[in-house]
Amino acid sequence: MSGDRVVIVTGGTRGVGRAVVTLFARKGWRVFFSARHAEAVQALQMQLRDEGRIVEGYACDLTRKSDIEKWVRWLQEKTDRIDVLVNNAGTFIPGKIQTEDDATFEYLMALNAAAPYYLTKRLLPMMTARKSGLIVNISSTAGLQPYPNGASYCISKYALTGFSKVLREELKPTGVRVSTLYPGPVYTDSWEGTPYEPHRFILPDTLARIIHHLTELPADAVVEDLVVRPQAGDFSESEMNS
Repeated sequence: MSGDRVVIVTGGTRGVGRAVVTLFARKGWRVFFSARHAEAVQALQMQLRDEGRIVEGYACDLTRKSDIEKWVRWLQEKTDRIDVLVNNAGTFIPGKIQTEDDATFEYLMALNAAAPYYLTKRLLPMMTARKSGLIVNISSTAGLQPYPNGASYCISKYALTGFSKVLREELKPTGVRVSTLYPGPVYTDSWEGTPYEPHRFILPDTLARIIHHLTELPADAVVEDLVVRPQAGDFSESEMNS
């Protein structure tokens, strides 16, 4: 039964995060999610509660460790179990090391790499105590292969990839599984105004379904790394420069 199963999702009001929150809620899970804007958190929470779903949102800025710690304390008051943690929150800012502002690097590292580290570290005791659970870190193909004009974004996703691999090694004896997803282009707000048709992207609902499938694996196996690309392939350099 999924009625008592708990999933935690970051970046839950937009894109992949929203798709994950919605799918798991409609599958009968108890869903806790966070996002930066209180109005968006409240709107999604109300929408799903009107459907009879068990959903609780929390507004916080994951680039602030103090906000993460407040959310963790709030979660600990709400539940004593975590079955799945989806570290989804992240963003893309184009740039080159030679010309981008230092603040771009600092912001992307804080959100894309440091936030999953701080949050996971603080929630892990609830999972290791039960000797079960799944952590899904959403990296990017940019965390496997850098591409032009993606400087600090690529760096931050490489950091997340490294975090995932270290975490996987540490947690092998505990029963807690770690899966890392490496999506290619996903049709989210980051691509607003793009000239490309939706079929050139992965849809957020597709990634949500993949994450849900990972939760259905028997406990004797884990998908450590999963690369997901659009069926038509990633954008070529000529497409990106057209």
